[in-house]
Amino acid sequence: MKGRPDYQILYITKGTGHFLIHGKYQSVSAGNIIIYYPGEPQFYYYRLEEQPEVYWIHFTGHQAEALLRQYSLWGESVLYIGVDSALISLFNSVIHETQLLENDFCEMNVLMLQQLCLLLNRAREKQKSHYSNRHKDIASAVLYIHENYKEPIVIRDLADKYHMTYNWFIRCFKDFTGSSPQAYLVDMRIEKAKDLLANNSFQISEVAELVGYLDPLYFSRIFKKKTGCSPNEYKKKSMR
Repeated sequence: MKGRPDYQILYITKGTGHFLIHGKYQSVSAGNIIIYYPGEPQFYYYRLEEQPEVYWIHFTGHQAEALLRQYSLWGESVLYIGVDSALISLFNSVIHETQLLENDFCEMNVLMLQQLCLLLNRAREKQKSHYSNRHKDIASAVLYIHENYKEPIVIRDLADKYHMTYNWFIRCFKDFTGSSPQAYLVDMRIEKAKDLLANNSFQISEVAELVGYLDPLYFSRIFKKKTGCSPNEYKKKSMR
């Protein structure tokens, strides 16, 4: 399956798109850049209910690879940079030049492509800085989960606690720990439950409550999903 002979850069500014990347479709949300390379199938689709807004450009030329390398974009496929008004304005300028076909519009578009790559690199570095500055807050959030896992923690409330948007908090948390806040909380509760079950001094309902689950049946479903066996089965194994 051969792709087009040119490059393509797409910028999602609203909603979600679905892109074939390295042989698999990925759902990509607003604030992300997708880069397709020559020979790579440029397949993607959108769903109306997800209200996507996407800008894109195709380009080619013997200096295209050097341009991407110059601004550290070469090899990137999906790159989160956030929704940037300067980038949206630049994409609109490219569209305007292409539609009007004024004198030297090709040269103008080449200059704007270089500016686009520069802004993409700058936006990425800015995001890296944001991540670095937020690591202290995320470390504090991790400690909070460790100390309060028995309580009914609401992730959205935790994001508010550290003055971060819900989506940004999840993104930073996953970058810091490797898992989402909810998955991290569940994993911690299950590990604590294992210790309590191995103790053999507690009933299943007591263990559920001690790790933050008021409904023992729900706790049992989560436990089995995570470990492959029910709490009662795990308890029996621990007694052997």
